[in-house]
Amino acid sequence: MSFLRIAPTALLLLWSGLSVAQEITKLPALIEDVQPEFPEAALRDRVAARVKFEFTITATGTVEGISLVESSTRAEAQPDGRFLTDSSTVSDYGFVAAGQSALERFRFEPAEADGEPIPVRITYSFNFDLPPPPIPVEIEGEEVPRVVNFQGLLRERGTRRRIPGAVVTVFRESTETSTQAVGFEAISDEEGQFRFTNLEVGPWRVLVEKEGYFPYRTTEQILINQLTEVTYFVEAGSYNPYDVTVTAERPFKEVQRRVLRPERAARIPGSFGDPISAVQNLPGVARAPAGAGALPVRGSAPGDTGILFEGIETPFIFHFGALRSVVPGEFIESVEFIPGNFSTYYGRFSSGILDVQLKDLDAETVTGKTSIGLLEGQLFTEIPIGKNLSIAAGVRRSWIDLVIEAVAPDDGSIDIIAAPVYTDYQVLANYRPGRAHDLRLFFFGSRDRFEFINRDAQEANIQLTSGGVDSAVGFNRVLLQYDYRPNQRFTNELQIGFGLDEIAIAAFDVFEFNLDNYQWQLRDRMRFKLSDRFSLDVGTDSLIRLSDIDLLIPNPDQDPLNPDLNDTVSTSIDGQADLLAGFYAEATIDVSKKLSLVPGVRLDVFERAGEVALDPRIIARYRLFDKWTLVGGVGSFSQPPAPQNLNETVGNPEVSAFRAFQASTGVEWDPFPYLGIDVTFFYKQLFDLIGTSDDFRVDDEGNTVPALVENNETGRVFGLELYVDHKFNKNFQGFLSYTLSRSTRDPEGEPTQLFDFDQTHIFVMAGSYVFPQNWELGIRWRVISGSPDTPIVAGSFNGNQGEYSPIFGDANSERLPFFHQLDIRLDKRWIYKSFTLGAFLEVLNAYNNPNVEGFTYNFDFSERDRVQSLPIIPNLGFEARF
Repeated sequence: MSFLRIAPTALLLLWSGLSVAQEITKLPALIEDVQPEFPEAALRDRVAARVKFEFTITATGTVEGISLVESSTRAEAQPDGRFLTDSSTVSDYGFVAAGQSALERFRFEPAEADGEPIPVRITYSFNFDLPPPPIPVEIEGEEVPRVVNFQGLLRERGTRRRIPGAVVTVFRESTETSTQAVGFEAISDEEGQFRFTNLEVGPWRVLVEKEGYFPYRTTEQILINQLTEVTYFVEAGSYNPYDVTVTAERPFKEVQRRVLRPERAARIPGSFGDPISAVQNLPGVARAPAGAGALPVRGSAPGDTGILFEGIETPFIFHFGALRSVVPGEFIESVEFIPGNFSTYYGRFSSGILDVQLKDLDAETVTGKTSIGLLEGQLFTEIPIGKNLSIAAGVRRSWIDLVIEAVAPDDGSIDIIAAPVYTDYQVLANYRPGRAHDLRLFFFGSRDRFEFINRDAQEANIQLTSGGVDSAVGFNRVLLQYDYRPNQRFTNELQIGFGLDEIAIAAFDVFEFNLDNYQWQLRDRMRFKLSDRFSLDVGTDSLIRLSDIDLLIPNPDQDPLNPDLNDTVSTSIDGQADLLAGFYAEATIDVSKKLSLVPGVRLDVFERAGEVALDPRIIARYRLFDKWTLVGGVGSFSQPPAPQNLNETVGNPEVSAFRAFQASTGVEWDPFPYLGIDVTFFYKQLFDLIGTSDDFRVDDEGNTVPALVENNETGRVFGLELYVDHKFNKNFQGFLSYTLSRSTRDPEGEPTQLFDFDQTHIFVMAGSYVFPQNWELGIRWRVISGSPDTPIVAGSFNGNQGEYSPIFGDANSERLPFFHQLDIRLDKRWIYKSFTLGAFLEVLNAYNNPNVEGFTYNFDFSERDRVQSLPIIPNLGFEARF
């Protein structure tokens, strides 16, 4: 029997000693360990010990800076009742020296932040565990062989996770054969298992102890010639999701990259437990109209921000209503948001990037979740298959249709044919055939559908022959990812994505849009670490789209103030192909211990637009003081025209890509390990924006036709962002976000005007507190400037159409009133032996503020009424995890 067990518990503890700015994206992995030698004197005197060290794992995986954190000894009682080590210390027996000597020969796969190896400081414990003493019982002159007659497994109560490194003590009072108390100890191994041999028949008291868990006590009966097997479910001291924090130095490939972890983001009130929805609270993100499900970032249109999953483009991120994203938090490792000045790894977008990172599956046993609330129901399960393969699957469906159909009156003005409903599904598989290989396959999809008829539509507009609206949107994606990391000098990351996007919208017999879009995308990034100070990334990011389109719209070549809805145009396109090919190179240069640079260049080919774009960029980071860092970046960003803008019928095939020059600079201050503060100033100049046009062009057949759209606008955006992030500490976590900005557009021949999504002030304050007995209370308060609005100043009677037409004032010359809203969330969990139950109550717009989204006008536009945003919305739900 081995006399030593090692408990590498420190990889689950708090990382320390480094500037805290962003969480690690890859934990270090032990690839070579050494068994320390058990000091002979300690073995002779029956002395066991536990020794805890702290040390640094360097960026190359070696160990340095070893220091002793704490130590303790345990001595067995001798037959005469004396203890041989009444006044001894660990150093007397050489445990510290043995542990330190072993650690010096450890080798690790280093930790990484955004793919870059970084040093981290951890704690690590050695448990020098004595074997049970020999029992000198003689039978016909032979010693009794050692037989395991009591063994068990330790699991965490509620989650069923295995518990390594716990001390299990069995003891009993004096018996008929002994006048002394007898006790033995064992340490649970990495699988949470413990064993005892040759325990005497009869009752034994059992005590399980580990830091962070409540002591567990029970009594077991040892029987003759029988193995007693048990499983103990030990209750953790706390079940809040913020207990384990892994942080390290912030990577610097962008001026700002904000990372949200699901366990934290899902608790932000107003997000309804959705970590992707929580992005809407971050600096730089303007508020979209209620239910729009859009992400307008730093004064740009929502379509200018890329929505990606592991770098693969996705058409939608939210279901309608924007209360839910299309992928739940159970599949997400992190949500990474870059408001601007992103690296050359990303292209084809001119504003920001939202890139969702999928989690690594690592369940020890079958786990799952089922939840039901007023909005939706969800099922999720994760299943390990063998040692190297795990699979997770989930599905969600909303209940909104059932609620509406139950309360909608049969004789109302709205006849609901198909009430709003959304569904989504996910299947994720992880396979690790070897240390250097990691494969991941992800299937996911979403579908939203609703249909209604407005019986009063013809009364509102005599040109309408039908008041029906029918909408169905959805997508399916397959993502294959393969990471190859043979050593610290070279890595390769390959992603292949394929999908189908489907959109079908029809409204009032004057608008129809049907799209079937097939998309293939290939990404490959090779990273070469040429020295400790220089690394090079090169890669490709290419995409092919094949689209079938049917479109019916009111004729765009008519007076937009007095349109004739019976004058429509239609177009049909089969098999329209579009190639978007990107190539990039980027270096990371540590000029000194304080200064780092990331210069890069990206080349994009926009095949349909017939253009090649070259975009240079550079990011710099300078550590001014120990806790102060200056950051800055400048770069060029190109975005191809949207497919509809290149269409012959409703657009202009001669329009070209539009471009943005971005510059930003800021300072980061980390006064405490749990508190980070940063301020960023940003500026964007926009060129060749696509706007409406009254000019004409010559088509391929030589005919003069309306241009409809042209690259005839420029724009400017500037402002600052403040972010104060209080990570979990003393049962509290929260943040404060503030954006001050101005976004304007300059249409050709017209005065400067505010952009549609310009919002001067965007203030968000959120926080939550964890109370005893697994209660948690959170609040979020938002105050946001109203969006610009173009007023209707009067009405003009149109005799031909028999109705009034609006007379508009200056474009975006008014603002809607300030938006402000309070959201509250209350969570409670109950811990049982093999599962947990949870309940939550979330209230949006708790004080029912009638926020204004726009205006409606009477028949002659002489009076108007406010269109109010969502009222108070409660959401009560329950979930079970096993």
